Formats: sequence, C-alpha cells, structure tokens
Amino acid sequence: MKKKYIVLIIIIIVSALLYRSINKELEIMNNKMTTIGKIIRLQPGFKARFYIEYTYIVKGKKYKGTVRVSSNLKCDNGIKYCIGEEFKVSYSSKNPENSRIHLGKYEKYKSKVEFIKFE
Repeated sequence: MKKKYIVLIIIIIVSALLYRSINKELEIMNNKMTTIGKIIRLQPGFKARFYIEYTYIVKGKKYKGTVRVSSNLKCDNGIKYCIGEEFKVSYSSKNPENSRIHLGKYEKYKSKVEFIKFE
C-alpha cells in the first residue's frame, strides 16, 4: 500500500514539473521577443552538472537565465563553455524573466529537454 502512495506522489511531482516547463515554453512562444544575451559564467551544479549563466537586457533592465549544458561545450575559439560569447535569447514580452538562449551550432550541448522547438 505504501508503494502505491510513493508512486502516486512521484507521478504528481513529475507531472507538475512537466506542466511548468511546457507552460514556460508556450509563454515564450506565444509572446516571443528576441534580443542578444551574453554568457557570463559557469555555475557548477549537483552531481557534476554544469549550468551556464547568461544575461540579457529588455527595456533597460538586466535579466539572467541559466541552462544546463554538457561538460564538453567549447566554442570554436577554444573558450570553454563559450564564456563571454553572445547568442540570441528569446523571452516572453509578458514576463521577460522567462527566457531561452539559442546556442546556434552549439545547441546540441544543452542538457535540457525542450518540448517545443522554435527559432
């Protein structure tokens, strides 16, 4: 009986996270604006996961975003994790904190599952 509750709780948590992620992507897609962002640093994560942090400006206000990436991300100029490089950022005009960085030819190094593809 206990196992059924644990499985149910896990299903509810996974469903909520999935719902949140899809809603964020839909909000960006339906209210999409673009700007240029800059990768500013690497954030080490839990269990050897790596996140790049990027900044972008919307109407004079600076925002930050993060995305999980593979440890072998390196730009053509040899800079690991493309620190200091600029890339296109899509964000929601209704909530500019919701954003997504487009790494171009380095997109394959993202570790995040994106449910909606748009460029």
